[in-house]
Amino acid sequence: MLGRRASVSLGVAALLLAALAGWRIYWPLKLPEQGESSPLRLKLLLNARIADRLFPRWSDRAAVLGFYRSRRYERVWIDDGRPNARGVSAIQLLAQAGSEGLDPVDYRIAPMSLASDGAMARSELELTAAVLRYARDVQFGRISGDDFGRMTQFERTRFEVRPLLDELAGMTDVGGALNLLAPSAAEYRALRTKLAELRAGPAAENNLASRSGKIRTIIDNMERWRWYPRDLGATNVIVNIPQYRLTFTQEGVVKFIGRAIVGERALPTPLLSVPMTSLTLNPIWNVPDEMVKREIMPRLEKDPDVLDRLGLKAEWRANGTLRLYQAPGDENAEGHVRFNFPNKFLVYQHDTPDQRLFDQDERAYSHGCVRVENAIYYAGFLLASAYPGEQYPPERLFSLFGPNEIEFRFPKPIPVHLTYQTAYVDAKGALVLLPDIYGLDAKVEAALDARNVTSRLKQVVGRT
Repeated sequence: MLGRRASVSLGVAALLLAALAGWRIYWPLKLPEQGESSPLRLKLLLNARIADRLFPRWSDRAAVLGFYRSRRYERVWIDDGRPNARGVSAIQLLAQAGSEGLDPVDYRIAPMSLASDGAMARSELELTAAVLRYARDVQFGRISGDDFGRMTQFERTRFEVRPLLDELAGMTDVGGALNLLAPSAAEYRALRTKLAELRAGPAAENNLASRSGKIRTIIDNMERWRWYPRDLGATNVIVNIPQYRLTFTQEGVVKFIGRAIVGERALPTPLLSVPMTSLTLNPIWNVPDEMVKREIMPRLEKDPDVLDRLGLKAEWRANGTLRLYQAPGDENAEGHVRFNFPNKFLVYQHDTPDQRLFDQDERAYSHGCVRVENAIYYAGFLLASAYPGEQYPPERLFSLFGPNEIEFRFPKPIPVHLTYQTAYVDAKGALVLLPDIYGLDAKVEAALDARNVTSRLKQVVGRT
């Protein structure tokens, strides 16, 4: 008797030491006999190694475990030995994932085995995992905008597993609910429609390559749209970088469309979604430190008069660094107005004294900022939107030109979305394809291909 107690004590001590060491402990599992409850089988699987494969994110697994615990481990997708209405709706949606530019293979589950409670428990969890993968991918993208962090800035929204499962468990039309997670932007919906048209089109031999390329470009663009907020704002500014175009919309009505100059290939305009908080008339241009180091200083070493010719003034900051700036005026590099939307890249929109470049078809010439044609008219529309009841015609703004900065703060910030749409659908319903000036389509495709390889390997390993 004493020997048995000592053995038990040593076993408990070993388990405690393992837990303190951070090891995950798996109890030897033996599925219940046929007469035992289905909930118990589901509970056992949720605490087995299979749960690690199905829910590789620990936070997901914890949320799923809490969800099923709250419903006493009753199944969501399967009733009476067959998929219920929720399960059928979910399975049908996953099979149609291609309509959202996703790959249905990523959400494929093993053929449902409903011969026993244990098999049904496994099928239940596999479908839950597939639904969560789909929900995350269609909402935020298979690849994250954060993966392109050197040229993107988006506010990350947390993927809430438990609230989603609670919601789905209370409805029948699971597919309809999950469809609402996809981007609601009109541009995304138009691409989705065009994708379906292309896939349903004639498979003539001479247009297969062209059609395949169009489909791939559409999918790249749909993926990028998932990085943006679901609500772009009824009033917003959207810049399409490859199109060199800026559009201001107020309460759903387009008020201004202007040609834009964007960053050159070596200094690309970033993709971002941030609020515009103000605009500045008669701006002082503070030359970016990187530009001072890379461009101005080498010229200054060769030509001491270069600052005068460029209209630049210099002063030393308290920290001992050199500040170069340009006073307001007709020759100011930012023109007569700057549009401010704070971001980590320190880019903004602005006027320019050199209007000739707007006549070029390809306008990737800036250091990353967006230069706007007819910027004073654009400013007038923004101010009229920010201050209802007031009018800001060009003449009023012209009268304010002078040597001093004037800042107009917006009572309500205006969302600004710098986008990269190499494929969009025009007002006539035609698909328009644009040059991939920054090579982003190629980078997105490479990232998706790498993800697909990893996903397939996980599926193979998981089945062995």
